[in-house]
Amino acid sequence: MNTRAVNAAAGVIARAMESGYVTPAGWASALESAQLLQSPEHAAEVERLRLEAAGLRSQLALFEEWRAADGARIAELLAERHSTNEALDDAVQELRARREAESADRSADRLTRLLAPTQALLEDPHDSPLHHRYALGRDLPPLGGVQ
Repeated sequence: MNTRAVNAAAGVIARAMESGYVTPAGWASALESAQLLQSPEHAAEVERLRLEAAGLRSQLALFEEWRAADGARIAELLAERHSTNEALDDAVQELRARREAESADRSADRLTRLLAPTQALLEDPHDSPLHHRYALGRDLPPLGGVQ
């Protein structure tokens, strides 16, 4: 006989009687609540699981601390990324504006180079030997005799 288990059961029954349980069913309920009605293997497994749960709770607390610290770092990195993206966006907009202005200048220069020789060919200077006044018939002196 395991005197330790018997003493534990006697203590549980005594406390149950002090609490008002006077029937054998009440005592059995108190023994079950104290987990004294289970096999030693089952009791050992329950104790092992309790210890494992306590270890997991401590790990959970540690992970929650890490998560809080990581959450602060993540918020900091997101803010930094946001400011970096704004700075890069400003730089990109400036480069695009500069490229568009250069493109418009190049386009105007190309158009000028294309049209300038044509304009020079279309206009003869008035003091050129090739200049002609292009008079019309009404501007010419009359032909024939007296009028």
